[in-house]
Amino acid sequence: MESIPRTFMQDPVFRRLGDVARYGALSDREKKAYKESLKVYRDNYAIMETERTEGRAEGRAEGLAEGRLKIARAMLSDGMNPDVISKYTGLSLQEISNL
Repeated sequence: MESIPRTFMQDPVFRRLGDVARYGALSDREKKAYKESLKVYRDNYAIMETERTEGRAEGRAEGLAEGRLKIARAMLSDGMNPDVISKYTGLSLQEISNL
């Protein structure tokens, strides 16, 4: 692998080949440590992705709730009936009366 020109190592196939060769050169103890660290990395990555996805969904839900409140306020200021506002915004009559 060391005799391969550096320009070839930019190719994904040769980079993967280099990774495999380096892994094959590890001792059993080093391979075990590598696998353990890879597991920790993957676990942490999965946790971060889950948090990011859930955070995005939570942000969307908050945005939708704020939008419904804004619309309900506008409808109230135009003198619309709270029953109609409830029907179209999904807010309860109690939530509308608190506005």
